[in-house]
Amino acid sequence: MQERLKVLVVDDAEENVTLLCRFVERMGHDVVVARDGQQALDMFQSEAPDMVLMDVMMPVMNGFEATRHIRALPGNRWVPVILLTALAQDTDLVAGLEAGADDYLTKPINLVVLQAKIKAMQRIALLQSRLAEQNEELARYRDHAEEERSIGCHIMERITATRGLDDALLRYRIFPAAQFSGDLVAAARTPTNVLHVLLADATGHGLSAALNVMPLTQIFYSMTEKGFSLASITDELNHKIKSLMPSGRFVAATLVAVNTREGVMEVWNGGTPEALFMDAEGRVVRSWKSRHLPLGILGKGEFDPQPEVFQHDRPGQLFLCSDGLSEAEDTQGRQLGQDSVVQALLAAPPESRFDHVLQALDAHLGGRQAHDDVSMIMVDFAKDRSEVAAAQAVAPVGSLSRGKPGEWRFHASIGTDQLKELDIVPLMLNVIEQIEHIRAHISPIFLIVSELYTNALDHGLLHLDSGMKSEPGGFDSYMEQRHERLQNLGDGSIELSLEQVEIAGQPVLRISMKDSGAGFDHTAVMQRDLAGNQKAYGRGVALIRSLSQQVEYQGCGNEVTVLYSLGAKPE
Repeated sequence: MQERLKVLVVDDAEENVTLLCRFVERMGHDVVVARDGQQALDMFQSEAPDMVLMDVMMPVMNGFEATRHIRALPGNRWVPVILLTALAQDTDLVAGLEAGADDYLTKPINLVVLQAKIKAMQRIALLQSRLAEQNEELARYRDHAEEERSIGCHIMERITATRGLDDALLRYRIFPAAQFSGDLVAAARTPTNVLHVLLADATGHGLSAALNVMPLTQIFYSMTEKGFSLASITDELNHKIKSLMPSGRFVAATLVAVNTREGVMEVWNGGTPEALFMDAEGRVVRSWKSRHLPLGILGKGEFDPQPEVFQHDRPGQLFLCSDGLSEAEDTQGRQLGQDSVVQALLAAPPESRFDHVLQALDAHLGGRQAHDDVSMIMVDFAKDRSEVAAAQAVAPVGSLSRGKPGEWRFHASIGTDQLKELDIVPLMLNVIEQIEHIRAHISPIFLIVSELYTNALDHGLLHLDSGMKSEPGGFDSYMEQRHERLQNLGDGSIELSLEQVEIAGQPVLRISMKDSGAGFDHTAVMQRDLAGNQKAYGRGVALIRSLSQQVEYQGCGNEVTVLYSLGAKPE
């Protein structure tokens, strides 16, 4: 409302109209005039005055009725109405106020009092006007915020939604403390069918926390689908959070790789509650407390992405959760606690453990919402050899040394520095995966190439003994030695060649791998039976044979060539 008002003067007596108009104009305001209540109602709607001086006793419609009709008009703008009348009884005053008037002044009019009342109403009207403007601004902000929230929710759902969470081995739940969750769970499988799982918990709540975890999803899914190792994925996630987020914004996370074929789990825990692995009998076989800082704190040279490795031959379940679970408070402010979570898990049979934790949380909260995001995920684990136990019953396609050149050839020579820094196999196979007819075969090709590369690096260059994997804690020791020897490797190289050729009229992928090491006794290895081997090692070559048409080692065993048929789509 402006300082200069438009005042509607309503009176049927000409002398009163003249007096009021001159007085109001001397106060610096504009005046419009109505001679009865009906005219007042019409002019109120057409002129939109800022204040009304209303006589009571008038023809056609009296002041009480006119005021009542004015107050019934739609709109959220408050306009003060001051009744001016010779009626001085308390009942008249009450009737005027009940009709909707804001003040009352008896005739003859005391102009000093009228001036004070106009100024008072002007101040109130000005405050009301400012309040209405603020309400409109708040409404616009609310609508804008709601639109942003809706778009944000849609984007978060599209980014975080993946069929990987529908995996038969998984159960998960997220309970956001606000509209947006700062917790994230994600799962996907590599081309070699290793299940990768991510549970992340960003600092804060709501949208700001959700923005922290948003960059993680696409990196996790993309790198998993391309077959990168858990260490490479963890390293990239840390780099992305460190480079994108402001100082002090970080993400606690647990990353897991579950290889049921080999009976191996890899776990990296940075800042979340300990991960628990329980057997069918209700015992905690292994736990992984946080050994690392959360993602986004340390830089490239300081960050350690290497996971802990655990090998287990018996079925069990891996349980991960955010700290919102153990820190959930009941009505008295008491936290659920990690011990209660463990007790809830172990008190139920394997098939009911996840539900038992949900029930314990619900009972503890007593119907209230947790003050922090709560997320949990359970992975069923059972060693599965059926996937690669049976070899393909395909006859050899011909000589390895012959074959009509095909459409393309890819060759890479990897030196010492690249062996230390890069996750080579996914990078190379990502190139040939762009070839349309290769895409359908990428999983078995990935498995073959990764096994060949692992053998060339671990045994050809690093001289690691797989036999240590059978010892207690052998997988951890093996991976520690592998990391140490690789970082200390002074000289070494691996050459990889992928070439499409035509043999006997059929398209064939010829894969060649050569390392600069001393080789090994490949004759004995080639005779091993895949299905009969129950050891934790020594299955790689037999696995390659089961997926390929032909495998041949040359020389001292440091060079191998594999033929893989591209003629039929693998099941």
